[in-house]
Amino acid sequence: MGSVQGVIPMEIHSEASRSYNIQIQAYERKTNRQTYDHSFAVTPGENVQPEHLSAVNQSLQIVKHGEEDGQETVREVSISGETELVLVTITDDDLEIEARYDETETGVPNSNNTTNETATNETPNETTNETDE
Repeated sequence: MGSVQGVIPMEIHSEASRSYNIQIQAYERKTNRQTYDHSFAVTPGENVQPEHLSAVNQSLQIVKHGEEDGQETVREVSISGETELVLVTITDDDLEIEARYDETETGVPNSNNTTNETATNETPNETTNETDE
């Protein structure tokens, strides 16, 4: 029999004042094979725990649709077998992704070991200057 592959839980929290449609896709980095594709609506104040991600090296992309001016907010983050949890926060102004990693093998607590998203803007003729804090 084959080996059991690990999974990575995701948690989505909406701090927005209105509903947004969210699309989540992931692609394996070596082969570009799609490993995850789910879409759903998230209402104000809702907490969602979608289907888990596979614990493989992949690129995770989340798109927030439904903004009044037709814009989409796109964020990407790298996921690996060491990722323990992916947290997504939806606000009216932004979309944040935080990947938490397991570093227990090095003896370092994982509470400060996170990676934040990379901003991608798919709206033509608009530029943003976003930085990670």
